[in-house]
Amino acid sequence: MNDRLVDAARAAQAQAYAPAGANVESAAYGVSLCAERAALGAAVAAGARRFRRLVVLTESTPAGSPCGACRQALAEFGLDLGVE
Repeated sequence: MNDRLVDAARAAQAQAYAPAGANVESAAYGVSLCAERAALGAAVAAGARRFRRLVVLTESTPAGSPCGACRQALAEFGLDLGVE
């Protein structure tokens, strides 16, 4: 898959504080902020309430999946959790 949304995800990944992606990590894992919730929070704070698509970019094979907390937050905004 190569499109504008994936390209934007790659650009965001290049700005990550943690090498795992655009996570904001802490030594205390429970207070870390996953990339999915960081992106969702920024979009909601900017006024978005309806979403059509979300890209989770990973360099691992097989691709990673959002954690349970992220899945819950994404589900509340009606995002399909299918993996491509």
